[in-house]
Amino acid sequence: MKLVKQIFLFIFSFTVTLCICDLFIKSSYISMVSISDFYSDIGRGNRKDLNFVYFNEGFGIGRINEHRYLGEANPLNKPDKNVRFVLLGDSYVESFQVFERDYFGNIAEKILSRKYSDLNFEFLNFGRSGFDIANIYAYQKTFAEKFDPDFYLFFISNAVLTPKNLDPLLPKILLKNDSLIISFNFDQSQISSFERSKFFIQNFSFLQMINNSWKKSAYTPMLPIFFEKFYFLFNPYQELSQIPEDNKAFVLSPITLKIFESLDPAKVIIVNNGYSKLHEPINELCQSRNLHVIDLSDLLSKAKESGNDLNYWKTTGKRGHWNHQGHEIIGKYITDRIIEITKNFEKSH
Repeated sequence: MKLVKQIFLFIFSFTVTLCICDLFIKSSYISMVSISDFYSDIGRGNRKDLNFVYFNEGFGIGRINEHRYLGEANPLNKPDKNVRFVLLGDSYVESFQVFERDYFGNIAEKILSRKYSDLNFEFLNFGRSGFDIANIYAYQKTFAEKFDPDFYLFFISNAVLTPKNLDPLLPKILLKNDSLIISFNFDQSQISSFERSKFFIQNFSFLQMINNSWKKSAYTPMLPIFFEKFYFLFNPYQELSQIPEDNKAFVLSPITLKIFESLDPAKVIIVNNGYSKLHEPINELCQSRNLHVIDLSDLLSKAKESGNDLNYWKTTGKRGHWNHQGHEIIGKYITDRIIEITKNFEKSH
């Protein structure tokens, strides 16, 4: 009986201590709970009205607004004197590594607002980690279009040009009778599994940390996980945050082809955010469709060759997403190109 009592007291004390520690970690934002939820209109998406703090190669503080995208909330109905850009892409657009004030979209917004004082500019951050071209297109059609943007910026690289359908809780793009169909035919067991687990990972930091560790171990070598900063002292330029580009001959997916053929050249601007030029079939598609392309590959490559790597974080010794200087340089570069491309937009407002 005494042994049972001791076991009970140990379990009780351990549970209380764990809960107190978890409450401290969550309230101090040392580690985040899950920012994901499931919605009928977009599948897995960001939780609304949620502050976030992220420690990775950089350090970012921000907010997911009531509309479920990152940054300051803008009304669905755009005022007449506002020019609205929607930024679509993967984690490079999402940019959890910097404060919102240092984000390249906010930098572009401020530059344009100073240049055209009679107009208000809005850059809405719809970036989502792990998105490929099909995810980006589905997000545009099911979600971003509701905000009536004047322009869409599609941030892509060669690594995201083939639809992979990796997330079972995101809508899929299908090709039927030469038309693109957005399918919400989810596996109900996957939804049920998520719904059962979300209470724990949305409310308990420890459980989300375990969940993140499990996911990270799937694509990150064990040595960097175990030795962290000591490992990067000897391997400072190893790219763990970037999706490696496939060196095999590029095969244009029928879905990717149809996506590019369906893009509106009057509203969509393609941004190549990779170090390599876009594959030639994609360049040819953009030219034939009169799609404007902002190519960052030369900018990024030349900066790296000159010793000013815009993906290297000196403080953590890691190479990953764009650093603060990268956001500033890219924000200014994109702004200059937008001004060239949309030099007559003020006439339409």
